[in-house]
Amino acid sequence: MDFMGGTSQQTPAPDYAAAPSEATTEAAPLMKPEDAQVKRIALLLPLSGPDQALGQAMLNAAQMALADAGANNIELVPKDTGAKVAAEAAQKITLAAEEAVSEKASLVLGPVFSSAAAQAKPVMASAKIPMITFSNDSRLAGYGTFVLGPLQYDQVATVLTHAKQLGRSRVTVIAGNDAFGNAIVNSANIYAQQNVFPAPQVVRLVEDSPASWRATLAKYFVAGSEPQAVLIAFRGAALSNIAQTLTAMGFPPEKLLRLGASSWFEQPIPNAGALEGGVVAAPDPQYKKRFVDNYTKLFKSTPPVLAGYAYDAVALAAVLARQPDASFSSAQLASPSGFIGNDGLFRFLPNGLNQRALALWQFRNGKLEIIQPAVSSF
Repeated sequence: MDFMGGTSQQTPAPDYAAAPSEATTEAAPLMKPEDAQVKRIALLLPLSGPDQALGQAMLNAAQMALADAGANNIELVPKDTGAKVAAEAAQKITLAAEEAVSEKASLVLGPVFSSAAAQAKPVMASAKIPMITFSNDSRLAGYGTFVLGPLQYDQVATVLTHAKQLGRSRVTVIAGNDAFGNAIVNSANIYAQQNVFPAPQVVRLVEDSPASWRATLAKYFVAGSEPQAVLIAFRGAALSNIAQTLTAMGFPPEKLLRLGASSWFEQPIPNAGALEGGVVAAPDPQYKKRFVDNYTKLFKSTPPVLAGYAYDAVALAAVLARQPDASFSSAQLASPSGFIGNDGLFRFLPNGLNQRALALWQFRNGKLEIIQPAVSSF
């Protein structure tokens, strides 16, 4: 991740995602420098319980980032948040947060899950210690808490902007009645409100009742008044089924542009022909490849997705710690020019949310290919 400062004459810091030296055979030990200028960073992770393996992988990535950055003025202090379920872990999460305060942490990275982050947030806010959570729950943002997890809004905004540029601004969103579906619908509505864009029509489908889908879709997709594009917030076989149903109803891809979300990448999509020409916004994998290769070499296993965010958070902190006035203030964390991480360019916004530059992918002959790279600057 490179730090890209907001000054008029930017000088990116050295790339801290560089491959470790050939001599490196294991993770660097937790650093405990004696310098009075050391920045203590608490790392709140599930290091016990059912998510222990995830927590350990994220700790591995954090230590890897510290070693790659050559940061000798940062001390990582891991804290165990325990189980994922808030009722089982509330006491442990609060204790971990309070320990981070008592040990004078300058910055808190984590927790991973939204329930844990919600528990830790008031402790950090009261102590005026900034916190970067790995969750993607936008409700956590603000009052010193920054959300690092990828948000649905960026994906939705990217594909709706593409549709608008093609003159296809009349959009219908097909989504389930779940948290993911709600996030997609809310993002589409926010985009319409903030841009010159018609409010999207919304169709809700019950995912486990595919027999009812055609009858429901027929109420909204009528020849002569059909939308110009459809944003399908489903995955795998369900996504394919919906696309094929629309084609069978007289709305093939060449007539009705398919738009997608991150769910398109989560499961194999059988019979993807009904999605031909469909577009979806997602990171360019070129950035993450180096991290995955290096992690796999060091730890003999493939890192989970969240490990990449742990790497990014520590690397970002290492870059900021090199600044003469390093304080991890909201102004420093929300650098307008942003940072380059494992998923490409991103930045924190003053309200605690994040914005990511995404590539535009398109289904061509049954395969998703990048047709428009992500922007290189905000």
